[in-house]
Amino acid sequence: IADDYYKLIFVKGRSYAITFSMTTKGLYNSAFYLENSSGKVLADSSNLKSGKYTYTCAKSGTYYLHIGNNTINSISIVQPYSFRIVENFSSSSTTIGKITRSKKSATIRWKKKSGITGYELQYNTTGSNISKGKKLIITGNGNIKKKITKLKPKKSYYVRVRTFTTSYNKTVYSSWSKKVKIKKKKK
Repeated sequence: IADDYYKLIFVKGRSYAITFSMTTKGLYNSAFYLENSSGKVLADSSNLKSGKYTYTCAKSGTYYLHIGNNTINSISIVQPYSFRIVENFSSSSTTIGKITRSKKSATIRWKKKSGITGYELQYNTTGSNISKGKKLIITGNGNIKKKITKLKPKKSYYVRVRTFTTSYNKTVYSSWSKKVKIKKKKK
């Protein structure tokens, strides 16, 4: 008989697709209300023609999915229902900046991106076969350089970088940057 509340953590800039449906039809139809932490109603499914709604988050924080009667201030007799929330987000791509090479190592720098989980660096001795090269994971969006060690002094290498963003069990990757040649050390 009481209303149901589900606590949600939303991230600024991401959109959330909410699908709500009644499992069985009864005397009272239930509805969902998306509320912020102050209780302000941001979405009201009782006024929607279908049970689908997309919310784009303007401020990161705690939100609540309130399931109740189709009139928010009436006594609720919650009927069986189901809902699904899908978080939609992307990971913006980056580009390689400065490369400093020594005999057996190279330091790679790239452009910082915000709102991401980390970077993935990939390198190989052949540009056409870079996808089979070594991969390095760099976590945190503030880490914008990586030293690669154990390079062969008389070999050139190719390197590329991409970003990734993880939320719950979903990871989204950006496209790879343009590959850049790490020239061999002359002496």
